[in-house]
Amino acid sequence: MKNLIEPFCSKEVSKIIRQTEIILKNLNEQTKKDLFKDLELIYKSEMNTIDGRTFYQGDIVFRPLDTINDDFNLDLNHYGIALGTSLRNEILVLEITPKHNVRIVNLFNFLAKHSLSELQVERKPENVSFDEIIERAKEVKNEIYSATNFNCQHFVKYCVYGTNESEAVRNISAVVSPLLDLVTKYLNYKSQFQSMEHKEFFLQLAEKTNSIKQKIEKNEMV
Repeated sequence: MKNLIEPFCSKEVSKIIRQTEIILKNLNEQTKKDLFKDLELIYKSEMNTIDGRTFYQGDIVFRPLDTINDDFNLDLNHYGIALGTSLRNEILVLEITPKHNVRIVNLFNFLAKHSLSELQVERKPENVSFDEIIERAKEVKNEIYSATNFNCQHFVKYCVYGTNESEAVRNISAVVSPLLDLVTKYLNYKSQFQSMEHKEFFLQLAEKTNSIKQKIEKNEMV
């Protein structure tokens, strides 16, 4: 384990990650300027799925992660917030992902490779209004995804409950979490380098980070 951790412990790594995160956040602020404009197209707060289920604006929806098997019951799910049904009769979901950060997608895209039967729903608290949820979402719409500090569960819990918590992060050991975060950042930034220094540095780490990512996906480091 020690030889896997050492490459990520230098000040140079932390410096480059912080610099790249600032650059990416500035870009994100520009691209997410009109993120919630799509909400104007939502006309129906009730959502009905083809399997006969009904849920409503502000409800939490979640499904299993795409590549990680949750054999250790770590709550490795992908979370989102139900927004409503659009004029095109699409169920819209608010989510955050490593690749896109905060965005609005339809239910089909939210499910990705998963079936509708894998979708689970957690009802919005009665004392929390949908408007409150959207206001909180607007506060953090430009935040950058972080596996350990601001993942999909952090985002959803903050928007719906006003707290920034993630059971998955609490369940993963203190050693694996930072590594997973760095792997996520690498995957997020590798196509968005702003200088040759960033590019060359991360290319040198590519082999090591991909190896760690594979181990995490196989639950070998949990």
